[in-house]
Parts: sequence; C-alpha cells; structure tokens
Amino acid sequence: EKNMLSVARFEAQVSLMPLLKKNIQVNRLILVEPNIHLETNKEGQGNWVFEAMQQKQEEAKPAETTSTAEAGLPALAINEVQIERANIRYKDGKTGKTTEVVIDEITVSSSSFSDPMDLVIKAAINESPLSATATLGSIDNLLANKNYPIKLNADLAGVKMNVDGQLAQPMAAKGIDMQVALDINKLSDLNKVAGSELPDTGPIIFNGKIADTKSGYAIKGMSTQVLEYKLGGDLEIVMSGSRPKLIANISSEQLDVSPFQTEPEEAVKKEKVFPSDPLPLDGLKAADVDLKFTTKSLITKDLTINDVKLTLKLNNGKLQVAPLSTKAVGGTLNVDVSLDGSDGKNAVLNNKIDIKQIELGQLPTVKEKQLLTGGKTDISINLNGSGASVAAIMAGLNGKLLIKAGKGNISSKALEFASADALLSTLSMLTPGAKKSDGSILECAVINFDIKDGIATADNGIGISTSKMNVLGAGNINLKTEQLDLGITPNAKEGVGLNAGQLA
Repeated sequence: EKNMLSVARFEAQVSLMPLLKKNIQVNRLILVEPNIHLETNKEGQGNWVFEAMQQKQEEAKPAETTSTAEAGLPALAINEVQIERANIRYKDGKTGKTTEVVIDEITVSSSSFSDPMDLVIKAAINESPLSATATLGSIDNLLANKNYPIKLNADLAGVKMNVDGQLAQPMAAKGIDMQVALDINKLSDLNKVAGSELPDTGPIIFNGKIADTKSGYAIKGMSTQVLEYKLGGDLEIVMSGSRPKLIANISSEQLDVSPFQTEPEEAVKKEKVFPSDPLPLDGLKAADVDLKFTTKSLITKDLTINDVKLTLKLNNGKLQVAPLSTKAVGGTLNVDVSLDGSDGKNAVLNNKIDIKQIELGQLPTVKEKQLLTGGKTDISINLNGSGASVAAIMAGLNGKLLIKAGKGNISSKALEFASADALLSTLSMLTPGAKKSDGSILECAVINFDIKDGIATADNGIGISTSKMNVLGAGNINLKTEQLDLGITPNAKEGVGLNAGQLA
C-alpha cells in the first residue's frame, strides 16, 4: 500500500494548567477513520520498520543513549481515547493471508491518573463481530509499574472469554496472575477469524489460572470440557533455554477424538509404498516437549482404546515415545519407540512393540467385512534403521517381526473380497470350497521374519493351519525395491475332499 497510515480527522483536548508544570494532560483524544496497513514482504520484514530507524539503531553506541530522566521529557497522561470507524489490515507477505480488523468504536477513559480505566470495544475481525468491556488499573500504577488489576469480558463470533486477575509489574509484563475462562459453542464459529475450516465441534469450555514463572509461563488447575468429555492437568512453557519447551501432565476419564479426525483422502495408487520425501527433521528441533497423558477410555472413529498411558519426550531433535501402554480389541499394546533426528540429516529409528492377545476379528477392517472372528494374536516388532526418508530407513532396516495367531473362524465372505489385496487372496486360498460352506476354522498361524539390511526373510517362517489345509511358506521381501519373493506349499487335510483344481 502507498500509505501505511491515514486519518480522516484528529482531535485532542489538552488542559492548560498542567502545562505550567511541564506536564501534558490530554482530556480527550479522538481519531476518526484511521486506516492502518501493516504488511510484511516475502522475507518477513514489516513495513513498520523504517530504513532510517534501522540505520540509526545499527550506528547507535551505548554512550549516545540518553535516559528519559536525563532528557527531561514531560509527563503525559490521557483521560479518554476514542477511535471511531477504524480499519486495520495485516497482510503476510510469505503466505499472502490477510487479516482485517474493522473498529466501530474503541473508548478508553479514566477520571484521573489514580482512578481505574474503563475500556469499551466494538469491532469485527474478518467480518466476525467482537465486543469487549474491561476495567483496568490506574495510569499511576501503570507508569509506576505497580500492581495492575485487569477484568475483561469479551465476545468474538459467539466465543465468550472472561479474564480476572492482575499484573504485579505491568510495564515488564511480570507477576501474571490471571483466571481465564473460555466458552466456545462450536469451533466452526471461528472459521472466519482463523481463515481455515475448523471442525463443527462443541461446546468447548476452558478454565485455568495463567501465571508467569521464573523461566516462562504456566497454566495451573486447567479444566477443559469437549462435548461431554473432560480433561484436567497442568501446562508449562519454558522460555529460558535455546528452544521453548512444553511440559504437560494431562488426564481424562474418557475422551472422544473422533470429531477431530479427518476423513482419509481417496487412495491414489503409487509406484512405491514407502515415500522417499525427506523427513522434516528440522521441525523436531523447533521445540522440546515433555508430555504425560492418561485416560481410561480414548474413543476414535475406528475403535475404543482403554487404559491409555503415554509419555512423550522431545529434546533437541530426539523423540521418544515410552512408555505407551493401552488395551484394545481384547488385548494389550506396549510401545517403546525413539526417533533421533538431532543431526538434521538422518533419522535413527529404534522401536519395540509388543501386542498381546488382540482379537484379529475385532480389528475395524476385518470386523467390517466379517472376514474373521476370534483369532487371539500376539505380535512382536523389534526394528531399527536410519535414513533421511521413510524409504531410506526401510532400505537399511534390521530386526524381527513375529506374529502368532490362535483359533478363529474364517468367513466365506472373504472370497467376496479376494481381489482386494494379498491377505484376502490368501484367505480365499485357505478356504477352498468355502462358497458352498460356512468357511473354515483357523487353527493357528505363525509368521516369522528376520530382517537384515532391508531384506525380510522367512526361512519356513510362515505356517498356517486351518480345518481344511496346512500351509508352509518361505521367501523374502526386499524393502529396498519393494519386491516380493514368497512361496507357499498347501497340503490338504484328509477327508476334506479337495480336487487338484481346487488345490491349484
């Protein structure tokens, strides 16, 4: 924009008597139709940073610095400020995103320097209405950097916010002690303000005390309700280190995250399963995290997970999820995973996953298609690798994969989906003649792969027994090229009555 600031009219009413004491007391200051255009360029530099000011700051020496007292600047006090029909527009040069604030009225008034100030705001942010009233501390306390009370009630697009507390040192923004409450009817009410599509979820109610600490800020006694589900705990943001750090301890009796889960995009067939795009390792160094989360019941779109205990730590690019323990689909899950991206070039992965006695038939996809019932299964995954992408990590992977499944019933409906993927095609092979029967009984199954340098090898490590057949398999999976070289030998059990064609 050509002009960063323009004002249609400017008024100031100044008391004459205080001028005799070299003080300036403005009884009323009015700005009518100010238009403010704030912009950044693609490098992030703002139009409010002037070249002359930058040059002066660079050339300035400590000896040239003059304090306010030495300069003898007059004291300035304003009893009432009115801003009418203002327009503030901010444009981000990197993203092209524009935020617009239209102000019908802002009034700040106080009877004297020692009396509280009253604030009234009527405005709109990206066409979403904003109204606020507040009672603030006195000008004397503000200038003296003394205890400064704040009481605010605001409404933005139907989202209500209440703040009640104080600042011990307002000029330094220290000694924060604020009780904050938020009441959101639906997140989607904030779509225009956020400039994005938020989920149509609500109500969301938040209460907590915000305070500053020696090293940052904290939210104590946090209580959040999403729909009928409640979370509680404490949060702390540490700013004293080389990176900000989030410390959180959160718990919930029951939590439903399904409203926040997006629908999966339609699958696009790709030449490779494992993506070769570089991992965003720099993002792992943006902040540190120390998170503990527990809930008795976590509800997702696909299944309900019980007794969740999660500890997540991120420190200088090193991510560790350990322990993570849950109960789901009749069994237990224990996870110990670490991803070290501290060098910014390659990620080092180590994971150990133990799954005990889950029912394969209760897994969402299997249950939906009624392919299998029962099938208590143990899964052990112990893998490690390194690389700059998922494909690179898989290409050099080492470790073991062991799956042991118990008795279950293979449905004849598996044949209806036999063209879908390799697993279902194998199920259909294991149930020859199932179209004329109710399927077959899975007696047991074992899949055992040793993985070295990206080659997963099953040396007679695939064994499946059903009521009609025994199957022995061997071969390898090349995780570098994603090629399969597996062979299986089926043997019909006596009395099944299979012919050669069915066996083939």
